[in-house]
Amino acid sequence: MPIETIKKVILGLALMAVFAYFFLLPKSPALLPSSLTGLQQLKASSQVAVPYRIALNNHLPTVIEFYADWCTTCQAMPPTVRQIEKEYEHKINWVMINIDRPEYTYLIEEYNVEGVPQFIFFNTQQVVQEILMGKIPSSLLVEPVHSLLNFDDTSPNQELR
Repeated sequence: MPIETIKKVILGLALMAVFAYFFLLPKSPALLPSSLTGLQQLKASSQVAVPYRIALNNHLPTVIEFYADWCTTCQAMPPTVRQIEKEYEHKINWVMINIDRPEYTYLIEEYNVEGVPQFIFFNTQQVVQEILMGKIPSSLLVEPVHSLLNFDDTSPNQELR
């Protein structure tokens, strides 16, 4: 076999190896974008969230977070949300509703969810006090939580924000 043919075969194999490395082989978790970690955090958070039916009946203020697994903004929110949730643990319900699950269609319609993430803040009587949508910084997300915890149930003139 002539040396030129051998060089062409080796070059061809090297090009195929480079192509396979960049386009065909699965990437290791360390090389994937942080959205994988965000998705894992989102799923973990939803597993420990207060179920909707329990939140309706335990007389605590409630935050419902409507989300979707495919939503990169939703995947970025868990660290912010969990920090607030942990700070107010046992004082407020944090409910997570995946909009892609058919059993929650009625909630999406009832609360007119138009995008994700969407946060709906309810007082102890389950009356909506605030609605926020999108990537919310911690400083803005905590304001309605503070309002819920300072809500005076006996005040007949309590205004909605």
